Amino acid sequence: ILNSNSMKESKIYKEVRSLTILVMIAFLLKATLVEAYIVPTGSMENTIMTGDFLIGNRFVYGMRTPDWFGIPYTDIGFDLPYIVFPQFRKAKQGDIIIFKYPRDTHQKYVKRCIALPGDTIEIRARRIYVNGREYAQPKHGRFQGRMDESGRNNPMIFLGNKGNKDHFKQLRVPKKGDEIAMNPANAQLLLHLIVLDGHKLTIKSVSREYVFTMTDPENLLRRKKNESVFDDYYPLGN
Repeated sequence: ILNSNSMKESKIYKEVRSLTILVMIAFLLKATLVEAYIVPTGSMENTIMTGDFLIGNRFVYGMRTPDWFGIPYTDIGFDLPYIVFPQFRKAKQGDIIIFKYPRDTHQKYVKRCIALPGDTIEIRARRIYVNGREYAQPKHGRFQGRMDESGRNNPMIFLGNKGNKDHFKQLRVPKKGDEIAMNPANAQLLLHLIVLDGHKLTIKSVSREYVFTMTDPENLLRRKKNESVFDDYYPLGN
């Protein structure tokens, strides 16, 4: 006959075991099938609003096992070897995708896919052209601020030497198998891609050596609040 203490311990053990199993199942689902995401900014208003709660499909583009384990919303943790499973379909124009920001993989962005590998992109007076055809603006989308002048370069945006956010010269999206000769005109783009593919890159000067990284100190500064993140970076934080 079990005494009351034994019965109580048995009940606690069962509850702890059940809770542990539920946590493991939730973690497995989050890591492989779906993931919850809260939109932090208004860059996709009015299609997606700041604070919207999204459920992302993790397996449609090719499910993969976790590549990092640690304390959420911090840098405390370690990388894990991961496996990528076959995809059900490739990304297509118009898909809304959630992805890790390459410069700081602890941040996730939600954006609309407007062009695919091999496509050309151009912006004329806020109108987007993909492969020479105008891309239909989202039904509920809206523009922010005044239109930039044509011919004015904005160095604060990607490849700023090609124009600004409202007038952008034609750009071809690289695709697998492309062979591209590097020169001063395209180095700004290619250096990022080389590092993004996992290759190490070092830029040397006469007096100093710089390590090229995919992490922008400005992004780290927002999280760490420590200006030492700017130490030993290539000028402009690239």
